[in-house]
Amino acid sequence: MTTRRRADGGTTGQDQRKVRPEDFPALAQFLGGYLHQDFLLDHGSAPAAARSFRADASPEEARAVDDELDRLLALTERWTVTQIRRFLKALGAAWLPSSRADLEALRSSND
Repeated sequence: MTTRRRADGGTTGQDQRKVRPEDFPALAQFLGGYLHQDFLLDHGSAPAAARSFRADASPEEARAVDDELDRLLALTERWTVTQIRRFLKALGAAWLPSSRADLEALRSSND
């Protein structure tokens, strides 16, 4: 099976089709609300923004973000950093991770 490139730089392979921004509403709200263009001024770092979210969120909101982040990490384990960045941008994040570990650190920060 050949994999074609999409206009957005992603692939049309099976992993890419499973992951759609509309399937991650809680994560999109977190990213847009805490990892926006001024997150460094407001929080100093992405992990600090995640801790601020955790302090502000209800247990249900935090659990929804945790669940969606876990699902995103599982579905994108074969993605490049560039693919992850594009997807996070589609979710409303201004923050662009340097590595997959940066995204995983958000989950650790939410514990």
